[in-house]
Amino acid sequence: MNIILKIVLSFVAYFIFITFHDLFRHFYVNYFEVMSKGIELGFVNFIAIYIMIPYFVVLSLVKNGYKLLAYISVNVYIFYTWIGYHPYRVILIFLCLTVASFFIYFIENKYFKNKVR
Repeated sequence: MNIILKIVLSFVAYFIFITFHDLFRHFYVNYFEVMSKGIELGFVNFIAIYIMIPYFVVLSLVKNGYKLLAYISVNVYIFYTWIGYHPYRVILIFLCLTVASFFIYFIENKYFKNKVR
């Protein structure tokens, strides 16, 4: 039951990631003229499906010592691979990833810390 709750928590974090991404993108579009269409942009869709979903599942299942390592490795990959093509969007993804990762970290420490593992 504990693992199921953690996997549900990872998908809630993925939903938070997508929600914050679209919300921040909406604010950005109000001030600048952009050509992309939000989450439909190809590399954002690739990152969201093939990197973020496994990342959030792994993040919710590993111990606290490995969470920082996973967070840093995903950010290094995203920055190294995509910063030259879409710098503002990569920074936006970094901010949304940080918010969703902190969500998982705080919920696990609040709820799962007192439970028997």
